[in-house]
Amino acid sequence: MESTIPHPAIKFLACCLLAACAGSSPEDEVGSLAIRHVTVIDGVSSNPLADQTVLIVGERITAIGAEIPIPDAATVIDGTGRYLIPGLWDMHVHLAALSPKPRIPERLLEHGVTSFRDMGGRALELIEIRRALEVGERQGARLFIAGRTINGTGEVDFHQAATNTEELRAVVEEHIQQGVDFLKVHHALRPELFAPLIEEAALRDLELVGHPPLGISLAEASEAGMRTIEHVEVLMETTMNRAENPAPDMRSALEELEGPLGRAVFELFARNGTAHTPTLSAYEAFVESQPDEASRAMGERLQARLTGLVPLMQQAGVTLLAGTDNAGEPGEGLHRELELLVEAGLTPAEALQAATRNAATIMGRQRDLGTIEVGRIADLVLLEANPLEDINNVRRIVTVIQAGRVVHARGF
Repeated sequence: MESTIPHPAIKFLACCLLAACAGSSPEDEVGSLAIRHVTVIDGVSSNPLADQTVLIVGERITAIGAEIPIPDAATVIDGTGRYLIPGLWDMHVHLAALSPKPRIPERLLEHGVTSFRDMGGRALELIEIRRALEVGERQGARLFIAGRTINGTGEVDFHQAATNTEELRAVVEEHIQQGVDFLKVHHALRPELFAPLIEEAALRDLELVGHPPLGISLAEASEAGMRTIEHVEVLMETTMNRAENPAPDMRSALEELEGPLGRAVFELFARNGTAHTPTLSAYEAFVESQPDEASRAMGERLQARLTGLVPLMQQAGVTLLAGTDNAGEPGEGLHRELELLVEAGLTPAEALQAATRNAATIMGRQRDLGTIEVGRIADLVLLEANPLEDINNVRRIVTVIQAGRVVHARGF
């Protein structure tokens, strides 16, 4: 007979204990888990799939459907009245940058963030954190790293300076030897080094992300092959600092981005596969940190204009990503980012895609992560309520599953 855990019931904690001990024997490693009678929001279908069973064997999803045979030894989770989404991604985090950030991977995982992208930090610290996560010494979100940010100066210790082509090649080689997943550039890199950096990245089969160097336009960055451009305010700053015909001030830059010229740039992003991470929550935190009411009011007005660029990008077909730049508490900040994306004009489904399918695709992991499909790694979040009706329901987490193992459960 199949092992059944009633819903809701304290016996469900046995599932967590079983998962926590999964490394104790080979048999446990290939155990099976079934989530029954759940509504699946798979990131692929246009509508939720009601009353489904999702079967997981080992770390991968092996079957999805209304009538799925369940192995006798399977642990069964009752998903009646609940909703299953792919594990979330935070696509802009800094673990080892300006100040220590203890337990961020663990805290992200508790909030349903099963993967994240570190966007610049001290490489040796990041490599050690990634190693500890991979071997199970720490239980936290899956980590992808850039290592130190490549810039024109090394004034900040997690930035690495490259002032000529020879230095640039040496910096890239050092990153390769460290085992980074991608490269990040910042705006103080000399613009004449941008093309060589793109070339070096391509030769090493690495994507380049970050801030276009000052003097490089958004169109030039996209045409050159930047994979992601970070922060909605960087769109404005880049427009004001391009080499040819720069916008003279913020108002002019915003008017350009809101108009036909901006739409042409966003359509270019879509054609070239240049994604954008608005980090609206980070800009919100910046505005809230202003020391007086007048500064906050001015910041709020600018924030509203910048936020208005997000639906324009969505309409143009730009791939949008959800990232926090460490705004808010780890995990909770990502939930706030999703809320802000919806307030900006995205549907809840589009906001969820920014934190699931879009993220996995940009990271080249779409065959493993980002959706709920047969063959995918089982990074899943079970929710009490429908996030497509209210994006805030992503906060109502019952269970987090990473690579087929229950790693967090609450809500009883």
